[in-house]
Amino acid sequence: MLPDFSEFSYGFAFTHEYVNRNPSLTSAPELPSLIKEAETGTDLKLGYAGHPKYFQFKLSAYLNRKNAIHWQDHLRSHYRVRITTHPRPNQPVGTDQHSQLKRLATTVDDVVYVAPRFHSLNDFNRFFLQGRITENSLWAPVKDLPWVFDSDVHYLTFTRSQTIPLWHSEIVKLEGSFTSDEHYERTRNRVTIDEDFFRTLHSRLQASLQENQRQLPSGRNASDSDDFASVLRDTYRLLTTQYGLQLVILREERG
Repeated sequence: MLPDFSEFSYGFAFTHEYVNRNPSLTSAPELPSLIKEAETGTDLKLGYAGHPKYFQFKLSAYLNRKNAIHWQDHLRSHYRVRITTHPRPNQPVGTDQHSQLKRLATTVDDVVYVAPRFHSLNDFNRFFLQGRITENSLWAPVKDLPWVFDSDVHYLTFTRSQTIPLWHSEIVKLEGSFTSDEHYERTRNRVTIDEDFFRTLHSRLQASLQENQRQLPSGRNASDSDDFASVLRDTYRLLTTQYGLQLVILREERG
């Protein structure tokens, strides 16, 4: 059973709460706004200490029947998130979304799958109004998940109260930071958000795509010599179209 709400609605509610759960912080907010500011020539608000987070939003299927494929692993109703491990058409093994995110997570901190631990519209509305969307979500750091070297179907499964999910097709015991509290604590770790930050990020995205001799997506790709607005536009394009990631940057509020 799929949730009664869309992935877009969940992603919006999650991001809204993530930003507002940090009372001493404000959002940069997200890369698209920076692109717009670059195009209009207004203040980029760069040069501050911030915390970048890369979210891959997933929807959770709710399974409450005993004939569910992973029922024996939980013996109760549970949720299942499918991890995209199939290569795109005419692409080799290792160019799927999960492999791309695993490679990116070796050079970029805080690449995270997030998915709801609820499925009804009533719960969605209630948690949103209570500011409890993020604490009722699975946080799965990509760096703490297994590499995939096949095109089999792989899942994360978890109950509503289970802190650390199970990885399938074979069960793998996972370790790492899988709770919202642990990830909110990470916002204390700041990096300098400036033009160099985005140029370095852009280079790392391109390098990750070029592994396994994968061709970069069609269209002109910004280079180190390009103007900053072009670098921002291409960074946003690569994050969204090639990785399915939403970048959110938190920053300290200045008086």
